[in-house]
Amino acid sequence: MGDDLFDEDGLLRPERVRDVAVGDPLLVFLQRVDARIEIAPLAQQAARFFRTKIGLMAPKRYGERSPSHDAASVVVAGDEGRGEPRTIFLRPAQDADWLEAERFEIERSATGLGGLARRCRFVAEIERTEAGDRVALLLAAIIASTWLGPIMDRTNRDLFGVKTARLRLTPAPPSA
Repeated sequence: MGDDLFDEDGLLRPERVRDVAVGDPLLVFLQRVDARIEIAPLAQQAARFFRTKIGLMAPKRYGERSPSHDAASVVVAGDEGRGEPRTIFLRPAQDADWLEAERFEIERSATGLGGLARRCRFVAEIERTEAGDRVALLLAAIIASTWLGPIMDRTNRDLFGVKTARLRLTPAPPSA
């Protein structure tokens, strides 16, 4: 993301919202009242429950502002210690997001997750570098467990929770 997208406090400029593109993102529904990317609760959740460190590539200073949109580059470092950047974009949830979540819930028999998504006022779009991007899935699980919403994968027509994300992140046992 270019530095010209952000103001002097590191916040996404309102006139540049349409310039943020997160290709093939995982979508996480968020029980939030604004689009602040508050790294402290995410870092705490990441360390405590996922043995992972995360941080912002550039600081953000919100002050009294409650943005409706924001974006950031986040570095995610697991047990191996090597950090990988991913872009996240927070925005208000839209009717199309909720309808799609409800449709995936019906298709996958993911009882209750569509209703949970409907209670979430914001979503986070998380950049994926490939279809099986484990770093993006890990970041989605951290965000979902912090702000209590389901994860939606439009590419695979899937709606799931943190428990399923954690299972997908667990390496398969070696075959005998």
